Amino acid sequence: MNPSLRSLHRWRVIRGSFLWFPISFLYLSRHLDIGTVLELEAVYYLAVVAIEVPSGWISDRAGRVRTLRMSSLLMAAALGLFLLGDGDVAVLTAAQITLAAAFAFSSGTDIAFHADHLETEGTLSELGDREARFGRDSSLARLVGSLAGGSLALIDLRLVYAIALILALLEFVALGPARESTQEQSTQSLLPQVMESLRHLRNPVLGWTFAYMVVQLTTEHLPAQFTQPYLTEVLGADTADLAATPFLSGLMGALLALVAAWGAARSVVFARRLGTVTVLLGVGVIEVVLLAAMAVVVHPIIIVLLLARTLQPSMGNVLVASIVAPRVDARLRATHLSVASLVGRGGYGLVLLGLGKVADGSLGDPGALRTPLLVATLTGAIGVAALALTRGAVEDLETEPS
Repeated sequence: MNPSLRSLHRWRVIRGSFLWFPISFLYLSRHLDIGTVLELEAVYYLAVVAIEVPSGWISDRAGRVRTLRMSSLLMAAALGLFLLGDGDVAVLTAAQITLAAAFAFSSGTDIAFHADHLETEGTLSELGDREARFGRDSSLARLVGSLAGGSLALIDLRLVYAIALILALLEFVALGPARESTQEQSTQSLLPQVMESLRHLRNPVLGWTFAYMVVQLTTEHLPAQFTQPYLTEVLGADTADLAATPFLSGLMGALLALVAAWGAARSVVFARRLGTVTVLLGVGVIEVVLLAAMAVVVHPIIIVLLLARTLQPSMGNVLVASIVAPRVDARLRATHLSVASLVGRGGYGLVLLGLGKVADGSLGDPGALRTPLLVATLTGAIGVAALALTRGAVEDLETEPS
């Protein structure tokens, strides 16, 4: 592995730790009701809509390394704002927008950077297997980060964000030896770049995969969005009595990361055995079933079943990357992935706004999650069904281009 890809690997591992994620809903809901928390989450996804495509264009034009470094600095700034804005909706809104920028600048850029270097070395066909290993290691980092975050939260929820801020700065340091590949960079302005990227959608494989990325952003995030409040409902806790919940949430995050590591490592193997489209649809169906189960049953067994919710992001991301990268020119890759992410995150942001309007009550109120979960189930089912009905266009899809 060349020094630049080793730097990318270290960056992905540190970014993957996500200390704050297992307790983020609990952190926000200490002083805010469920509806407000969901609306704050919607701010994040709608902010990505405004930033996603420009960030992909910057990546294709200015370079992957600069874009990833900016992502790390924005992540540190966002975590600092979360620390300052405990309970202050205005500051937390700014934190969500900055967090959106951090993820927008990394979305697609890390995969494009990986693909660029492999293409320069003449080994682009190995991207699927290598992304599987990167995804496995990132998930293992999340296992450690979830346990650490849940444990630190027993002391103080704010301490989790403080340590995560330090890790964001370490991300920046990890990219020190990284250099751009020799692949051609874009020289186009933003709109022509986007329009050229969209012309790839005429290809049935890329068109269906684009739609899948859009739907996946909703189906993979909905169960994750409700895991923390659902755990609180199962435990019968409320925001005034959450002593054990942060640690249990962190423990669950660690177990989720373990499943994700397994999913990433086995994704290409399952695709070769069962077919890429079958695997992609299968992990989408799992997300919808989990949402339905959360909506109708409040029981610890559902918590165990929720461990399967990481299969779609862990397996889907690897397979989508291995489909898209060989079919899209290097100078357009980040833009293409960013456009899909923009549409998907924008759609999910609107879903969250809708869920915030139908949610009624605060964290811990009996039945407060039932209506938004039922609406979430219906939303996910429609998306997966649409993909299944159009799978004929890519029935023989493999992870390498034909």
